[in-house]
Amino acid sequence: MAHYDKIIVVGVLLALLLSLGILINLSSSQRATESKFEADLNALSPKYEKSGETDPSLYNAAMARLAKPYVIPESGNNLLIACERVACINCQRPIPFEADVCPYCDATQPPEDGTNAGWDSDGDGMPDEWENKYGLNPLDPSDAHGDLDGDLFSNLEEFLAGTDPADPKSHPPYINYLKVEEINAIPFPFRLQSRTKMGENYSFQLNSSLESRTHFVKIGDKLNKTDFKAVSHTNRMVTIKAPGVPDRRSEVAVLIVSDGKDTLELVQGAPSPWNSFNVTFKCDKIADFEPIAVNQNESFNFDGDSYTVVKINKDPNSNTGTVVIKQKSTQKDIKVLN
Repeated sequence: MAHYDKIIVVGVLLALLLSLGILINLSSSQRATESKFEADLNALSPKYEKSGETDPSLYNAAMARLAKPYVIPESGNNLLIACERVACINCQRPIPFEADVCPYCDATQPPEDGTNAGWDSDGDGMPDEWENKYGLNPLDPSDAHGDLDGDLFSNLEEFLAGTDPADPKSHPPYINYLKVEEINAIPFPFRLQSRTKMGENYSFQLNSSLESRTHFVKIGDKLNKTDFKAVSHTNRMVTIKAPGVPDRRSEVAVLIVSDGKDTLELVQGAPSPWNSFNVTFKCDKIADFEPIAVNQNESFNFDGDSYTVVKINKDPNSNTGTVVIKQKSTQKDIKVLN
C-alpha cells in the first residue's frame, strides 16, 4: 500500500507523455495539411484572363444621346409633303438630305459638291450624269436591266464594271460570269470482287470499268492505268440484306489503295467509292456557249486564258456546289459559284 502513490504518479506521468506525443503528432499533421493547402492554392491559375480597364466612352456617348436626343427639324408648312431624304452611306437608313452625321449610326456623311455628281434620281444604281452620257433615262429605273449594246450585259453591269454600255466590244470580263452548272461524282474505276490466299500472300480480283476486264493484284502492285497501289488489306464484318430472308453477318475483305495523296478502301462486293468529280461550267453572257466539262486537277481554256480546276466542293444535297480554279496568266485562285 505504501507504493500506491508512486504508481499513481508514474501512471499520470505516462499519460501526460502520451498526450504530449499525440498533441505533437496532430500539430505536425495540421502543419503539413496547411502547407499542402497553401501550395495547392498558389498553384491555381484563373480560368480567364484578367479583364482590362473598361472604356467608358461608349457609355458616356449613349448617356449624352439620351440627355439630348436628335430632333428632326420642323418642315414648316409642308405638313403633308414628305421631306427629302437620302440613304446613309454606312447603315443605309433614310436620313434628312442636309444631315452631316447619321442620327442612327453616327457616320459622317460626304459633303455636297454642288454639282449633283453621283446623284441617282431613280435609284437604279446608275448616276444621272452617267445615264445622260449614254442616252438613258435618269428617271426610269427599269433601264438598269436593259442592254444598250446587245452584248448580254445589262447597263447596270456595264456601269459597275466601268465599261462602255454602247460598245459591244467593251464589256465586263467573262470570267466573272462563269458559273457551275453541275458537279458529278466519278466512281473509282476498280471494284474488289474477291481475295484468294496464295501461299504466304493474297491475290485480289479487281474488276475494271476502264477496260471491262478483270485484274489480279498483290500488295505493292500498281492498279492498271492509275497511280494507285495496293498498300494493305484487312477484314470487316458487314450485314447482308436479302428480300425474304433474315439479315446475316458476313466477313469480307477490304483492300486499301493509295496514290500518295488519296487513300481509298475497296470493300469486297460493295460499289466503288467516289474519289473524284467532274464539273460542268456555263456562261450565260456568251451567245451559243458550249458548256465546258472538266475533271478535278485538269485544265481548260476560256476567253483567251487557261484555267486549272484546283478544288471542287460538291453540295451533298444537290449536284451543284462551288469550284476553285487557278488562272494561268495571273496565278490567282478564282472561286466559281453556281
